Parts: sequence; C-alpha cells; structure tokens
Amino acid sequence: DVEHISPTMKQLEYPQTYKHRLCCLRQELIDAFIEQKYVDFYRSIALNLSKLRTNESTTNDSTEQTNVEEVKRIVNEISVEDNSREIIQSACRSIGSVKDNEFDVRFNPDLFQPHVTLNQTVQKTFFLEKNIYKL
Repeated sequence: DVEHISPTMKQLEYPQTYKHRLCCLRQELIDAFIEQKYVDFYRSIALNLSKLRTNESTTNDSTEQTNVEEVKRIVNEISVEDNSREIIQSACRSIGSVKDNEFDVRFNPDLFQPHVTLNQTVQKTFFLEKNIYKL
C-alpha cells in the first residue's frame, strides 16, 4: 500500500477511501454546477455594473450642459472600460474561475486516482529525498 504510513495508522484504517468522486458524478450534476456558477458570474457583473452606473448618474446630474459634459462622457467611457475589467476580474475571483478575464471553470479529470504518478526524473529525486528523510 503506502510506505510512509505507520502500522498504527493502518490499524485505524487510514487512509480512508471514499465512495464519492467527481468523475463518478453524473454529467447532469456537473452541468448544473457549472450553469449555477455561470449565473452567479453574470449576477456579480450585473450588480457591480449597476452600482457603477448609479454612481455615474449622480455625478452626471450635477455637471454643466456644455462641451465639458461631452468631454466627461468620453472620459467616463474610458473609465467604464477600466472599471468593467476590474468588475469582471472580481466576478472571476468570486466564482473560482481559472482565468481572470473570462468565465472558465474546469475540473481535474485525474481526481479519481488514489495515487499520484510522477515522471521518471522527478520520481528519482523524490525517492532520493525520501531516503534522506528516513535517515
């Protein structure tokens, strides 16, 4: 089994195996999870954009109706683009997206494996280090 586990831990049935694994889930459950994350992503974006627009409307009400307003509108469009990037990044962080600039939820297909297989070069150094720790 596993070499580094003491006999006492093996008597206590450690490590425990669990019946639930991500790869054993039905595809409908995984699709429903991703769909819910997608909805949460867009809700977060919509909420933050509505807050941003209400802040802009309060500042625009007090400005003059001249060329200054047109210049401010152009500047606000540029700042909205910058703010929208920040809004998307915060929404991505809130749902656990892999990428910072778009919705991307992934699952590890190797999650069901009970052990980790290392490539040969890493495996050699791992066993050398393991032997050093045993000394």
